[in-house]
Amino acid sequence: MLISKKAFAALLLFFISSQVNAQNQKTKNQFQIDSLNIQRRYLIKEKNLLRNAIDSLKKYSTELDIKIEHSLEEIRKNKEAYLIAKYGREDGLKVFMGLVWKGMTENMLRDSWGNPDKIDKSVYTYGAFTQWYYGDIIYFFKNKKLIDWEEKRKPK
Repeated sequence: MLISKKAFAALLLFFISSQVNAQNQKTKNQFQIDSLNIQRRYLIKEKNLLRNAIDSLKKYSTELDIKIEHSLEEIRKNKEAYLIAKYGREDGLKVFMGLVWKGMTENMLRDSWGNPDKIDKSVYTYGAFTQWYYGDIIYFFKNKKLIDWEEKRKPK
């Protein structure tokens, strides 16, 4: 079976065209692969830079944690020394440790526990009575000296 010249030319043109398209597709795919490889190398470099920055920040964070610990220890020592100087060794250490006892002053409780949530005060001819509220605990003072305390009972 013989193919006409026109058919042969068309077949040859189709073959050449498909080869060119295949080559173009191969070039396009290679360009995409090259582009992705360049992007991959860039991202690896970026990742390494970020990893180095993170390592540096971790080291700095550790150094800051150590400085904070030293500062807190210094504050603790200074507060202890201040309270001992203010109230004497025995009472100053009790205040520093947050202890509560009958006979302590309002100032001692404030220095130990901070400002109360609420204060109620009543003045009579036989003395001044104050109630200091810290959460569920009420402290009762007579003439600025602690006489008792109670903790509110929570319903069962």
